[in-house]
Amino acid sequence: MKNRIFYTSLFVILAVIVSCDNKVGLVPKKAEPLPAGACDSIRYTNATKAIFDNECVSCHSGPFGSGGVDLTTYSSVLSQVTNGRIKDRITNINNPMPPFGLLPQSKIDSILCWMDKGGPQ
Repeated sequence: MKNRIFYTSLFVILAVIVSCDNKVGLVPKKAEPLPAGACDSIRYTNATKAIFDNECVSCHSGPFGSGGVDLTTYSSVLSQVTNGRIKDRITNINNPMPPFGLLPQSKIDSILCWMDKGGPQ
Protein backbone atom coordinates (compact mmCIF):
# COMPACT_ATOMS: atom_id res chain seq x y z
CA MET A 1 0.00 0.00 0.00
CA LYS A 2 2.80 2.40 0.88
CA ASN A 3 4.52 1.65 -2.44
CA ARG A 4 1.31 2.38 -4.31
CA ILE A 5 0.95 5.78 -2.61
CA PHE A 6 4.60 6.55 -3.23
CA TYR A 7 4.46 5.69 -6.95
CA THR A 8 1.13 7.47 -7.41
CA SER A 9 2.55 10.59 -5.77
CA LEU A 10 5.71 10.35 -7.85
CA PHE A 11 3.65 9.99 -11.04
CA VAL A 12 1.55 13.06 -10.17
CA ILE A 13 4.62 15.15 -9.39
CA LEU A 14 6.34 14.13 -12.62
CA ALA A 15 3.18 14.77 -14.63
CA VAL A 16 2.96 18.29 -13.20
CA ILE A 17 6.62 18.97 -13.93
CA VAL A 18 6.39 17.70 -17.51
CA SER A 19 3.18 19.59 -18.22
CA CYS A 20 4.51 22.91 -16.95
CA ASP A 21 5.42 25.45 -19.57
CA ASN A 22 9.20 25.72 -19.33
CA LYS A 23 9.08 29.28 -20.61
CA VAL A 24 7.54 30.64 -17.43
CA GLY A 25 9.80 33.35 -16.10
CA LEU A 26 11.65 33.92 -19.35
CA VAL A 27 9.99 37.24 -20.04
CA PRO A 28 11.88 40.00 -18.27
CA LYS A 29 10.15 41.89 -15.53
CA LYS A 30 8.48 45.08 -16.64
CA ALA A 31 10.99 47.85 -16.21
CA GLU A 32 10.89 51.57 -16.40
CA PRO A 33 11.79 52.81 -19.87
CA LEU A 34 15.12 54.52 -20.30
CA PRO A 35 14.92 58.18 -19.33
CA ALA A 36 14.56 60.69 -22.17
CA GLY A 37 17.93 61.37 -23.73
CA ALA A 38 19.59 58.34 -22.10
CA CYS A 39 19.99 56.72 -25.48
CA ASP A 40 22.11 59.65 -26.66
CA SER A 41 24.97 58.77 -24.32
CA ILE A 42 25.04 55.00 -24.83
CA ARG A 43 28.27 53.78 -26.39
CA TYR A 44 29.94 50.39 -26.54
CA THR A 45 32.71 51.44 -24.16
CA ASN A 46 30.51 53.06 -21.52
CA ALA A 47 27.43 50.83 -21.51
CA THR A 48 27.01 47.84 -23.77
CA LYS A 49 30.51 46.35 -23.35
CA ALA A 50 29.79 45.77 -19.66
CA ILE A 51 26.54 44.00 -20.49
CA PHE A 52 28.24 41.70 -23.00
CA ASP A 53 31.17 41.09 -20.63
CA ASN A 54 28.92 40.26 -17.68
CA GLU A 55 26.16 38.38 -19.46
CA CYS A 56 27.61 36.82 -22.63
CA VAL A 57 31.36 36.25 -22.81
CA SER A 58 31.42 33.40 -20.31
CA CYS A 59 29.99 31.27 -23.15
CA HIS A 60 30.72 33.39 -26.23
CA SER A 61 34.45 34.01 -26.22
CA GLY A 62 37.33 33.14 -28.45
CA PRO A 63 37.40 31.07 -31.62
CA PHE A 64 35.43 28.25 -30.00
CA GLY A 65 32.66 30.34 -28.43
CA SER A 66 29.26 28.73 -28.08
CA GLY A 67 27.47 28.64 -31.42
CA GLY A 68 30.64 29.90 -33.08
CA VAL A 69 29.95 33.35 -31.63
CA ASP A 70 32.67 35.49 -30.05
CA LEU A 71 31.49 38.59 -28.19
CA THR A 72 34.77 39.66 -26.61
CA THR A 73 35.66 42.57 -28.89
CA TYR A 74 33.88 45.56 -30.33
CA SER A 75 34.31 44.29 -33.90
CA SER A 76 33.01 40.81 -33.08
CA VAL A 77 29.94 42.22 -31.32
CA LEU A 78 29.32 44.63 -34.20
CA SER A 79 29.42 41.77 -36.71
CA GLN A 80 26.70 39.98 -34.73
CA VAL A 81 24.69 43.20 -34.66
CA THR A 82 25.06 43.54 -38.43
CA ASN A 83 23.81 40.03 -39.13
CA GLY A 84 20.84 40.52 -36.77
CA ARG A 85 21.62 37.66 -34.41
CA ILE A 86 21.96 39.73 -31.27
CA LYS A 87 18.64 41.53 -31.63
CA ASP A 88 16.86 38.29 -32.44
CA ARG A 89 18.30 36.39 -29.49
CA ILE A 90 17.98 39.04 -26.76
CA THR A 91 14.31 39.66 -27.60
CA ASN A 92 13.14 36.12 -28.43
CA ILE A 93 11.27 34.46 -25.54
CA ASN A 94 11.06 31.18 -27.50
CA ASN A 95 14.82 30.96 -28.01
CA PRO A 96 16.27 33.43 -25.50
CA MET A 97 19.80 34.43 -24.89
CA PRO A 98 20.97 33.92 -22.25
CA PRO A 99 19.32 30.49 -22.37
CA PHE A 100 18.01 30.68 -18.80
CA GLY A 101 15.85 33.69 -19.67
CA LEU A 102 15.94 37.10 -21.21
CA LEU A 103 18.10 39.88 -19.85
CA PRO A 104 16.44 42.54 -17.70
CA GLN A 105 14.49 44.95 -19.89
CA SER A 106 16.80 47.86 -19.04
CA LYS A 107 19.79 45.96 -20.48
CA ILE A 108 17.82 44.95 -23.56
CA ASP A 109 16.78 48.59 -24.04
CA SER A 110 20.39 49.77 -23.71
CA ILE A 111 21.59 47.30 -26.32
CA LEU A 112 18.72 48.14 -28.68
CA CYS A 113 19.37 51.89 -28.31
CA TRP A 114 23.04 51.33 -29.03
CA MET A 115 22.19 49.22 -32.08
CA ASP A 116 19.67 51.78 -33.36
CA LYS A 117 22.40 54.42 -33.25
CA GLY A 118 24.65 52.24 -35.41
CA GLY A 119 26.72 50.76 -32.58
CA PRO A 120 29.04 53.65 -31.72
CA GLN A 121 32.23 52.68 -29.99
